[in-house]
Amino acid sequence: RDWSSDVCSSDLVRDASLRTLLALAAYLGCSTGKCAVASSDLRSAFLSNDLSKDEDGKIIKKYMEPPPMFFSNTGRILNPGTNDILELYSSVYGLKDASRILSDNVREKLVQLGFKQCEHDRAVFFRFDGEGDEAAWQLVATYVDDFLLIASSMDLNHEVVSAINDDEECRMEASLTEYPERYCGYNIRYDKVDGGISIDVNDYTAAVVKRFGSDVGKKIKDRILPGDPAVTAKMLELEAKQVKERGGMSKKKLSETRKMLGCILYLCGKAHPMVSPVCNMLATTGLGRGELWDKQFYWLLGYLQKSLKDDPGIKYRERRSGESLTPRVDAMSDASFHSTREGRSLGGYVIMYGGGAVGWRSSLSKTVCLSTTEAEASAASELARELLWLGQWLSEMGMEVLPMHVGIDNLAALRSFITGSGGKGTRHTTYRIQHLRQCIRDGSMIAVHVGTDYNLSDAMSKLIRLPSTFTWMKDQIITKRKRG
Repeated sequence: RDWSSDVCSSDLVRDASLRTLLALAAYLGCSTGKCAVASSDLRSAFLSNDLSKDEDGKIIKKYMEPPPMFFSNTGRILNPGTNDILELYSSVYGLKDASRILSDNVREKLVQLGFKQCEHDRAVFFRFDGEGDEAAWQLVATYVDDFLLIASSMDLNHEVVSAINDDEECRMEASLTEYPERYCGYNIRYDKVDGGISIDVNDYTAAVVKRFGSDVGKKIKDRILPGDPAVTAKMLELEAKQVKERGGMSKKKLSETRKMLGCILYLCGKAHPMVSPVCNMLATTGLGRGELWDKQFYWLLGYLQKSLKDDPGIKYRERRSGESLTPRVDAMSDASFHSTREGRSLGGYVIMYGGGAVGWRSSLSKTVCLSTTEAEASAASELARELLWLGQWLSEMGMEVLPMHVGIDNLAALRSFITGSGGKGTRHTTYRIQHLRQCIRDGSMIAVHVGTDYNLSDAMSKLIRLPSTFTWMKDQIITKRKRG
């Protein structure tokens, strides 16, 4: 059998898609009753589904060893390791393709209810009914057996759950929670005064700080910045090289390092974009962990510890009077030339939807860049690909997508994107930026110059040294706090 991910795994909504849907719900006024948000959970999901079918519609037979001391209907006691096998009549927990069977059944049921499956994120479904003032719309995001439902009214969300529960041929049983406070690892808060939604992962953040702090007897000091500006990526690389030359790390220390990296990378990908450069530095040098690596890691934990006291999470605001009916997409990219000892550049971007961050990235260039312009062009091309996906996904769901603004602080790179000529030293970057130039000509994107002091993606490509600058950037990307 082919046990590839396409056969075994279910469609899972992307974190960027989920944040975009929550930002859209906030923009449309879910916290003030102008649209409705709900979550649904399938009970005993893997036990309530029939087995998958082949191209001819016949059920594919599956067999399994009996569990220990299994009492059969013939009165015999069966055990694993014998010649006895069991034929399955439905999906069970532990079946390799159980999640795929569930995903297929969920898709089939939602299509029966009039939903269409998105091609650009197959875990998202949508439907529209009626026209004008009587128009009704609904979006459903699926993550295995958990659904997020956003609709023009709460009755539509109840209708979906009722249709699943009332179907005699469907053995799935769903529950509904109106305005959930938690979904897919996110804590969700609704601002009924100013309007909008805040998301965070503070409970997991607190658990990480406790696990690597007080649980092992380490006292962690609060930090304003996520990383020590005095510890650079090149210093960590040199330390990692020295550790490897001395024989490397023990298996126990390597296992512990992997757990440490897994925790902070999860936090970074969920709701902490400001720690991206530090996570990148630690991840690329984790196999040579030394004193400087530990110092930078616990400095990061100090920042996360302080964020539990100060930060309300990523804030998505409500639509203001006179604004467009759908949020505008704004994005910025930046790169730090020659960030590593081997010559690669650290680049990154941040995507804002309706004023809040929905997508971000911080990564090393795949090749050695020969100039600052090439490094900036490489980061901008990565951003362009993500924006193309986002724009096509939103358009597929019937939303009007205004020209997406791309902010760049390098004039040579910007000139290359707009006019196609960046000077004699930029000829080797032509193929990197060709697709972005075409997007600008098509009108789907607008490239603008952003001053270095106002480029929010600086926080994705380097460690910000000044606390005042970092705090201002964080307020723009995440918290949206008003300061006197």
